[in-house]
Amino acid sequence: MSSHAIVETQPRSPAGRWLIRFLILVWVAVGALGVWALVHRFTTGKELANYNSYVPWGLWVAVYIFFMGLAAGTFLFSTLVYVFRVASLERSAKPALWTSIKKSCPPSARSIRIPLRRY
Repeated sequence: MSSHAIVETQPRSPAGRWLIRFLILVWVAVGALGVWALVHRFTTGKELANYNSYVPWGLWVAVYIFFMGLAAGTFLFSTLVYVFRVASLERSAKPALWTSIKKSCPPSARSIRIPLRRY
């Protein structure tokens, strides 16, 4: 007899499956709405909404500051492991560095280029 125990997982209930499908549908709908809004912004600009230049600059600069703060924070978090040798945080250092370099810096650069019309 093997020392490995066989773990039987319970199948999800129909209500759980329905909830997951519903949340995925909502996620896809919100993503599609965001893509449509960006395409609409690129094609018509601010002329259709008829607002002044302070609103879009404030929005895109705030997005830039958010993503740059996220990049700086995750980079500093990863330096705790690689520079200061904090061993208890070793499992989360690579995802933090990945988030900093690949997931935070490009969106921040894109967000500041949008109001400058340098897509």
